[in-house]
Amino acid sequence: MTLAALRKKKGLTQEELAAELGVSTSAVGNWEAGLRRPRYETLRRLAEVLGVPLDDLSFPTRFEKINKRRVKSRAKQRHVTESGSTT
Repeated sequence: MTLAALRKKKGLTQEELAAELGVSTSAVGNWEAGLRRPRYETLRRLAEVLGVPLDDLSFPTRFEKINKRRVKSRAKQRHVTESGSTT
């Protein structure tokens, strides 16, 4: 599961998780977006807070994020082309 999915499953906002870890909200957002990775000690604490083994933490890479956007964009373009409208 991704960090965002684990955080939401635990019922935490980015702000709450950040406060629990002693980091900024933007740090959590960057981890979830695949822009940055937490330090090892933070990873250990993150796994503890989320109640999962360290190996269960998954972070998207920039490539995965960019690729996901391209796939969505192409699907939308195909839908517009096939239906002849933007709805």
